[in-house]
Amino acid sequence: RNLLKTVGMSLNSLVYFSVVLLLFMFIYSLLGIQFFAGKMYVDADKTEVARSNFDSFWWSLVTVFQVVGGENWNDILYLTVFNTHWMLGAAFCVSLYVLGNY
Repeated sequence: RNLLKTVGMSLNSLVYFSVVLLLFMFIYSLLGIQFFAGKMYVDADKTEVARSNFDSFWWSLVTVFQVVGGENWNDILYLTVFNTHWMLGAAFCVSLYVLGNY
């Protein structure tokens, strides 16, 4: 009974944390669209688009979630550095990973 009461009281704080996390992911999704939309190609001939891309808001949000979750985020780092200026790709991905996890 006490455990359920404690979990119920902690849900208030979890709601605020979730709102901040969603706002953070929304902002980085829009930044990803601005910087990398139409530029996430797998090959040098620029014929095959990567599965993780920033071409639409939905895929941008999924890609940001992938980086924040730490699942294959280095592949996204490689694609952003390979297809754009290296500093922009590195700054975007590393700041997203660090700020999203800590």
